[in-house]
Amino acid sequence: MVHAGALAVVAGARFPISYQFIASGLVGPVAYTAERYAYMGVALHFAVAVAWALGYMLVASHTGRLRQWVPGGIALGLAAWAGMQVVLWGLGMTAGLGGAGQAFRAAGEHVVFFGLLVAWLLRRM
Repeated sequence: MVHAGALAVVAGARFPISYQFIASGLVGPVAYTAERYAYMGVALHFAVAVAWALGYMLVASHTGRLRQWVPGGIALGLAAWAGMQVVLWGLGMTAGLGGAGQAFRAAGEHVVFFGLLVAWLLRRM
C-alpha cells in the first residue's frame, strides 16, 4: 500500500477516485457511483500487489537471485506495471492511460515504490 499511496501523492489523484478506478476493473462503472467502492479498490490493489510479490518470491527463490535485489526489484516493478497494462487493455480500460510520458513515469513509480521495496524486503529469504 506504500506504493499506491505514493502513486496517489505523486500523481495528484484524490484517494477515492484512484481506488474507484481499480474497483471499476472488477465491478464496472458502478464503482464511480459511491466512494465506498474505493475500499474495494484498496483491497483489490493489495491483493494484486501480494500476488505479484509472491510470484517474484517464487521465481527469485527458485533461480537463487533473491540476494540480487536491485535488478530483481527493477524487473518486478516493470513486470508488474506492464502486466497490469495488459490487464487494463484486456478489460477495455485504456481511456485514462495517457501518453508515453505518463507511461514512463508510471513504470518508474512501480519500480521505485513497489519492485525495489518488495525485492529489498525479500532479499534475506
